[in-house]
Amino acid sequence: FGDSQKEQFVEVKIVNDDTFEPDEDFFIELYDPETGERLPGADTRTKITIIDDDKPGKFGFSSRFLKVSAKDKIAKLKVLRQQGTDGQITIKFKTNEMGNAEIKATPNVDFIPVSGTIVFEQGENEKEVIVPILERESLEERGDQFEIELLEPSGGATLGKKSKATVEIAGDTEIVRKAKGIEDIINMVQKDQNVTWGHQFKNAILLSPQIDENGIIDEITGWEAALHFLCIGWKVLFATVPPAKHWHGWPSFLISLIFIGCLTAIVGEFAALLGCVMTLKQSLTAISIVALGTSLPDTFASRQATIQSDNADVAIGNITGSNC
Repeated sequence: FGDSQKEQFVEVKIVNDDTFEPDEDFFIELYDPETGERLPGADTRTKITIIDDDKPGKFGFSSRFLKVSAKDKIAKLKVLRQQGTDGQITIKFKTNEMGNAEIKATPNVDFIPVSGTIVFEQGENEKEVIVPILERESLEERGDQFEIELLEPSGGATLGKKSKATVEIAGDTEIVRKAKGIEDIINMVQKDQNVTWGHQFKNAILLSPQIDENGIIDEITGWEAALHFLCIGWKVLFATVPPAKHWHGWPSFLISLIFIGCLTAIVGEFAALLGCVMTLKQSLTAISIVALGTSLPDTFASRQATIQSDNADVAIGNITGSNC
């Protein structure tokens, strides 16, 4: 205090938060700075009351969009209470059909419609809404959507920007992919059953662009053309194998075994000659040159199997079988 100064102010900072708390009190007392003792008199101590001004909160979903799998059988949506948790609050919810969705989910076909009331007790800031999802017997891709909304909060609470959420039901892509793979195999088998000797020789001699599964034409590269003409003799030779449609495929199977045996003998002879020229023992030739010649093609087959599969099971089986 300066000369003739009769009053001063003491400032105490009050920290505001969104947590519900009852009215709280604290005291400010005056002390002698030299003795450290409280000054005498009732007016040297005052009581401060912090009045609770927390709000009942604003309600909304944690996300405006949720994608669930049909095999999960339920969709869980989290409802959040923010900017205050004061008092008990009730809020209603219900599911709606989408009016502007390209693929609209149908109640009692794609999902079970639900409605109800959520009760938030004092201090609670999170709840869940569960919507049952129905599975279909068909394996087509799904993208059905429905909407769930919050409405009519009580106790002065309000709705936030995320008072509505869209739920998309995704199909089981793994099952769809496997079903498509089986269908492709069946189509390939049916196509092979219609192959004739003429088709085999035509495919062996001619070089033409290929059309992939998406209908896109894969143009022939220079490397592919060079390999084709280098291997055309072998292609014509293998085209002499009877088509699989004759006599349940037995002639094709037996002649293929004969070709494999002959090629194995040829590879063995060439490897022995090469080992002799390089002065290598037959055992060393077998575990190096012959092993490389027989395992290298399986390496590329294993690579292709790994690319086309979600796991390496086929590749591991192929490598194990080719080296055992």
